[in-house]
Amino acid sequence: MNNIKPLISIIIPTYGRPNLLLRAIDSVLNQSYNNLEIIVVDDNNPESFERQETMTVLEKYLELNKIIYIKLEKNSGGAIARNRGVEVSTGKLICFLDDDDEFLPNKVELQVNKFVESDFKLSVVGGFANILGAEGNLKRIEKNEVNGDVFKIQLSSNVCTTSIAMINKDVFIRSGGFSNVPSSQEHTLFIKIFNVNPLYDYVNVPVVNIYHHDGERISTGKKKAEGAIILHEYVSSFYSMLKEEEIKEIDNAHYINIIRAYMHIKNNRINAYKNLCNLIINKKHIDKEVIKCFLVICLGFNIIERFKMLIK
Repeated sequence: MNNIKPLISIIIPTYGRPNLLLRAIDSVLNQSYNNLEIIVVDDNNPESFERQETMTVLEKYLELNKIIYIKLEKNSGGAIARNRGVEVSTGKLICFLDDDDEFLPNKVELQVNKFVESDFKLSVVGGFANILGAEGNLKRIEKNEVNGDVFKIQLSSNVCTTSIAMINKDVFIRSGGFSNVPSSQEHTLFIKIFNVNPLYDYVNVPVVNIYHHDGERISTGKKKAEGAIILHEYVSSFYSMLKEEEIKEIDNAHYINIIRAYMHIKNNRINAYKNLCNLIINKKHIDKEVIKCFLVICLGFNIIERFKMLIK
């Protein structure tokens, strides 16, 4: 097994964070596995200060032929940047790394071994993630301990995230890659991937540090609700393959997702309440999930988080 060392392509899209990009690149260069190519896709506008700064910080890596540097003609968004990275990649397996996150040193080696053990029958190998605050303090370890055929699970909730996953490139291409939607891009991607090949496994240790920063992100900003609705509509296109009870459970998960998305936007309680009504109608009773959603709408995330801190 140890003699099989396929080329792994690591794709790092970057936008507006040249100061953090170096940490991401160095975490790939410090991997215990060395048959790698690093592709940095610059999504900054060509005339922007961030594009100039990114070019400057990458000079030392380019001089040493450590990276492949792709400059997009205009700011195009994460989906297009990641797809462009795959287009120029030559590896059998691909990983994506956000420019503000970092791989742990044995991430690639552990995941390659999983692919080799499966005789490359898997579509994706995941793992655990350290979720850190902006200052580097550990908030929690994110775990999703599922494996095997995960297609139906993915319809309800995201099995893996882009900075964690190692993906079979052939399956990625056959899936059509990232969709250019307002949010939930990775959730949509993995539905498409697992629709091609549903087999997933994971390594049971953290493989990446994911940093959560203050300020608006797509995952918490105005685009999240729009993306959550589009995701639910996309998921419903697979309902002809499912049983009635499975559809109800999936719908419930997405009503909750949409409620939470609206609660990240000021003055959107009415839309959140509408989806709470959909949730209650679909469930036909009130349970813990309904009560939790009601409390989120009434009190808001900040008050609930403060309360959680008090009772810890």
